[in-house]
Amino acid sequence: MSDDTASRLEGEKVARGLIANEYVLSVVIPTRNRVSYALGAIEQILSIDDPGLQLVIQDNGDDDSLRAACDLYLENPRFVYSHSRGTLSFVDNFTKAVGLASGEYVTIIGDDDGINPEILDVVRWARANSVSAIKPGLQAMYFWPDVGLDVTEDAGDSGVLLINPITSDVALKQTQAELDKLMRDGCQEYLQRDLVKVYHGIVRGDVLEEVQRVAGHYFGGLSPDIYAAIALSAVADDVVCIDYPLTIPGVCRTSGSADSASGRHTGRIEDAPHFVGHESYEWAPEVPEFYSVETIWADSGLAAAREMRRADLVDLFRIEYLSAFCMLRHPEYRSLVREHYFAWQRAHGRSRLQALAGLLSAQIEIPLRRALNSVCWRLTRRPRGLFQVNGVKDISAASCELTRYLASSGLDVATCISRLEESLKSPGAAR
Repeated sequence: MSDDTASRLEGEKVARGLIANEYVLSVVIPTRNRVSYALGAIEQILSIDDPGLQLVIQDNGDDDSLRAACDLYLENPRFVYSHSRGTLSFVDNFTKAVGLASGEYVTIIGDDDGINPEILDVVRWARANSVSAIKPGLQAMYFWPDVGLDVTEDAGDSGVLLINPITSDVALKQTQAELDKLMRDGCQEYLQRDLVKVYHGIVRGDVLEEVQRVAGHYFGGLSPDIYAAIALSAVADDVVCIDYPLTIPGVCRTSGSADSASGRHTGRIEDAPHFVGHESYEWAPEVPEFYSVETIWADSGLAAAREMRRADLVDLFRIEYLSAFCMLRHPEYRSLVREHYFAWQRAHGRSRLQALAGLLSAQIEIPLRRALNSVCWRLTRRPRGLFQVNGVKDISAASCELTRYLASSGLDVATCISRLEESLKSPGAAR
């Protein structure tokens, strides 16, 4: 890194408060027109009485409803609120939100999500040990009342907290190997990869600044979460993974998770809400043009690899795997995907026989891998099953129920930290 670049990055970090380190963690929430959920998140996070915690709200709502609702908190020095009028894209709203953060570490959550207060213990450990990124577990999930989904047979629709088994296991993962696997899999199922994540993950601010230096922005593509996962993993060589929940993903009636479960995340490409706020957008040529989780992920993943100048990652991308995966998940678009696939292969000098062999290979690989993963899961699954709490009225109550569950189960983040201390003593452990 040149002296000029280092000096400029230093200036950027001063501007964001990363030198003063007044806050050890900024919890960042981009939001738009979901006042009741966002207010619940604000109340839950600011109820944590820790001077090292900052909450940033970037509001792109159509009016001042959220500002009026959170008026009580506006004088709190740990609370940053900004309202941007006019419709922003998901990516632009995320970018503005991160730009407001002044914590040494940053995590982004949704406006219907919450955090486990123990997250601050882990971040302070990370700071003391010069760890740049942490990927926590996502065992706890909260379904808001009236979510409109049949969560479980006996859950009803009055607010449900589900907690999957927690091992407190820790591991240090090399990001390059995980990136290679993700690209070979057509950028699919990225949540199963041990990547650096800022959305429901924890990242040191200087890693975010390096992404901005190389790509020109913190977020790009159409999906800021997978874009950031690939871009950040291209900067940080490793990530600390802990099998313990530090955030609480929420699902409400208008959330993306609910849309996925109900099938509303599929349709014509021009109907994708991700394009809202983009004056023009160049869709990746490797990706078939229809709207789905799979195609949005692939397009944004390729955008991240290209903008981070990682031609090696782009070369690893398997259009065969993406196409086979899309045909499996969305048979109604099978003809569109096949036509796109063979046209792309033909344009790149491959015969129809070669292209067909690649597609058939991927179509065989996907179910075989699923079967193998299912067998492995059955052989290694933990004896204790899903824990469920019904009648949880909001995210604050969900956080309290999670804390109660952890205490009653003899679980705490200190165990993870102790294991992390031991792992860093191992020869060759990255810091």
